[in-house]
Amino acid sequence: MSFCLFIFVLALFSGRICLAQTVNENTRCNGRADLCDRPIAQVAFAGAHNAFANEANNAFVPLVENQKLNLIQQLNDGVRMFTLDIYNDAGVVKLCHGSCLLGSVTFESRCDIFVDFFQNSPNEVIVWVVEDYALPSDIVDVMNRTGLSQYAYSLDPSLPTPTLREMVAAGKQLVFISEDKSQCAGQPEGECCECEVPSWYLYRHEGVLQETEWSWSSLDAMNCNLLRGEPTNPLFLINHWLEAGLSGSYNVVLENDSNKWDVLQPRVQKCWEEQNKFPNIVMVDHYHVGDVLMVVDWLNDYWNSSIPFNIAFPKPEISNVSHTNSPTLTPTSTDMPYPTSNDQFNHTSSPTHIISPPDHLDPVESTSSSTKFFLLTKILSSIFCWFFNFVNLS
Repeated sequence: MSFCLFIFVLALFSGRICLAQTVNENTRCNGRADLCDRPIAQVAFAGAHNAFANEANNAFVPLVENQKLNLIQQLNDGVRMFTLDIYNDAGVVKLCHGSCLLGSVTFESRCDIFVDFFQNSPNEVIVWVVEDYALPSDIVDVMNRTGLSQYAYSLDPSLPTPTLREMVAAGKQLVFISEDKSQCAGQPEGECCECEVPSWYLYRHEGVLQETEWSWSSLDAMNCNLLRGEPTNPLFLINHWLEAGLSGSYNVVLENDSNKWDVLQPRVQKCWEEQNKFPNIVMVDHYHVGDVLMVVDWLNDYWNSSIPFNIAFPKPEISNVSHTNSPTLTPTSTDMPYPTSNDQFNHTSSPTHIISPPDHLDPVESTSSSTKFFLLTKILSSIFCWFFNFVNLS
């Protein structure tokens, strides 16, 4: 009897081990099982330039909007790298672009979106590159209060970068890279305004990130020269967006086809060759137009290959990314995604991560004088943009 019981327990235990191994083998990290055991330096990410300044929020003057779809939709579609400009506006920590007079959303409400995402999508790793015009203590306070800081990974530049699986297992899926716009890290010894920051708060790329130049008015002017960071830094960001001017970034993307495969992929390939460095991040305006997700998928296919740089790679028929069994973010009326029916985005196998949204996404501001000024500016700016485009078309 005891022997039979022993055999039963052993079989049950073995079955559980096999089941655990099966679940583990089927784990997807950032949409693909083959990414889990790669160091983050060998994984490519789709990046949204000024991700927070999007038309769907209805909170920004059109001239400073770099995306149409909101953060929830960006996460749903597979964007995994975000640039955020953080300000302290009269004691409130906000995301603004250029000036908070041109529009803003609270940093806290956007942190809540990422907290919900990590809670419901624990295998997804995300990179932030932050223009921190607010003091680090203000930023850290909001991230602590919302619980987002618990997901921030303390990346040690002196060590090999962790694998996505290691980050996921630690419950630390966010890499936070600061540009130190408040100049705190640049203060002389003994005069540093904010020296004590958490280990996950990486100042000025801190041996982690290198990136290309970014201020261009035409595709022909684009190059692969490094603007910031050392060539030995493990993460390589390619900036691929044009200065919008008065016509607005969306029109610039459409007019130049800058996000299409035949434009974007050759440049990424060229920068890979010139810098002899695998491009980890491809950052664009209006990611939903064109093929940035497909280019990133191509990078993740060829990451460890000696690719022949002198040949052209045709656009793939389908993407390898599939998150069909993953949770998804659910938008609310205050953060609805922009409809994509008239846009060129068509990635049927792109990731979906629907979860419950935060309860306090920014409501429409009330009747303060600054809000009235902003709304008037937004209306006048929209009229001006329409008139400018009408004259150009005429």
